[in-house]
Amino acid sequence: MTLDQKHFTNYKRGQPGPEHDPINLMHQVFEDATEFNGPAQDILLSWLMKLSESVKPDDAARLVLNTTVKNCDNPLSPESQKLVCLLEQVCDCGRDKNSGVSTRRRRGGRAARFV
Repeated sequence: MTLDQKHFTNYKRGQPGPEHDPINLMHQVFEDATEFNGPAQDILLSWLMKLSESVKPDDAARLVLNTTVKNCDNPLSPESQKLVCLLEQVCDCGRDKNSGVSTRRRRGGRAARFV
């Protein structure tokens, strides 16, 4: 059992969380995922803003998915499912950055540069 898994099983409200969930926001959401009615985007933004600068968002999202979400026994509400999808997108975004291949497309063509 890793430190993160121990944190999941020994969670207490009001205590600071691990680096990947510093205020236990994700744990609180998925503790009762059936009742969570969102909005998922606001939760994701709040969670991202609370991460320390030393923590990569894609690694933190992966840890949340592999610990908090994976250990969630409750059925997920539609907003909880949306939050899982958003966390997966954060994971994928980090994977795109690390691959060294730019996924951004350049706007305009050659003619646009010679105006």
